Amino acid sequence: MRFIAIAIILTLNFFSAQAAEKPVTREWFYIAAGPTYSIVDGANGINSRVGIPMQKGVYFVSQISYFPNAFEYKYEEMRYEFNVDLTLFSVKKFSMYATAGLNFGYWKRKFTTLFLNPPDGYNQDNSLLFGGGINYKLKRIQFFSDYKWYPEISSHHASIGFKFNFFENRYVKNSYYDFLKKKGKIKTIAN
Repeated sequence: MRFIAIAIILTLNFFSAQAAEKPVTREWFYIAAGPTYSIVDGANGINSRVGIPMQKGVYFVSQISYFPNAFEYKYEEMRYEFNVDLTLFSVKKFSMYATAGLNFGYWKRKFTTLFLNPPDGYNQDNSLLFGGGINYKLKRIQFFSDYKWYPEISSHHASIGFKFNFFENRYVKNSYYDFLKKKGKIKTIAN
């Protein structure tokens, strides 16, 4: 039930108009998704991420990439990343950013040879990551393209996709307080 309430609030926030008296220019957070490609392995996968602005032009990003045992890829791989995106410059709707962070990967070989069977568990590796990307920003949606290099595991990934921006507004804040009040978490709302 709590998940449904949060999903409704986020959906209404995404499609609602912003408050007229005080326009918000910086997003509250964003959710992104799109395909990703491992250049060294030749593997296709999917990528999803959540970004939270720390200050203007700096974002904390948490993301996950999954490369299934499909598309003739002989491994199953999942990578989880914590990184910081720093906007280098913006020109109208375009912006360019640099990124750096930590990557944690889990992978398993899915093929069999004459003397080698697939392992039961997953192998783990860790790496730093460095890269950059570009954004094309519309009001609530951004198109992005980025490239990342993982030096410890000798890998390179390229991703494209959409970012859905969520902005703080009075309706979301009031809905959250009403939800807490209904559940008995708060008695009154201080102004």
